Amino acid sequence: MRAQQMTAPYRDERFNWRAAENVVVVLFLILFSEGLFQRLISPVASADGSPLLRQLWLPAYGFAIAMSAFHWRALLQICLRAPFLILLVLLTLASAAWSIDPGITLRRSVALICTTWFGLYLAARYTWPDLLRLFGWAWLIVAAANLIAALAAPGIAVDHATHAGAWMGLYPEKNALGGVMARASFLFGILLLADERHRKAWALGLALCVLLVLMSTSKTALLATILGAVAIGAGILVKRSAVLAIGTVWAGVMAVVAI
Repeated sequence: MRAQQMTAPYRDERFNWRAAENVVVVLFLILFSEGLFQRLISPVASADGSPLLRQLWLPAYGFAIAMSAFHWRALLQICLRAPFLILLVLLTLASAAWSIDPGITLRRSVALICTTWFGLYLAARYTWPDLLRLFGWAWLIVAAANLIAALAAPGIAVDHATHAGAWMGLYPEKNALGGVMARASFLFGILLLADERHRKAWALGLALCVLLVLMSTSKTALLATILGAVAIGAGILVKRSAVLAIGTVWAGVMAVVAI
């Protein structure tokens, strides 16, 4: 009994490596979203990009390569099942031989290979439900950050020139913000239905995304958000019964033909 009492605190204080890995992955997904750091570090776009911004990617690439050592079997199986993806990425590397600027092409090809590696690591490490949750947390943080930026710093987060009054958030222009939030709204809609444990968080994320789409005044993003909602609604009807499935598919075909 005494031995159990002495060792119990040690068990409670053990470092949760899995949770730490999830936090790091979410942070890197936020970096990949290009909606938090990029515009603050490099406000002026250039063909060669910001040197400091390029350095931010190195920890993400190193993390993916290092963690792949623990999942190399699953990673190898994924690569064998996606040979055309691997060949396409390697083709970009080979294109440096006939590029008008081999230096930039080579550097960006290596970045593309490392980014693809990060995606393969995620596929090897996580199941689809777990991966969708990680994307949900990342996009929830991005949406909240863009909302705060628009309210607290309208001088940089709201367009005052070409589209006066349109929200840009921490993206370079309004359509970028609207497009990302439209895709995020589709993800939050799925999570809202599939993940009951964090349903309040996903409902908040969905509301933030719809608000940001509306405030961006991007008509394309608004249409994409509506189509995403229609697709989710159609999926719900199709799963309920065969009659609803046939009717939904028929209505969808007729709508496409009519448009």
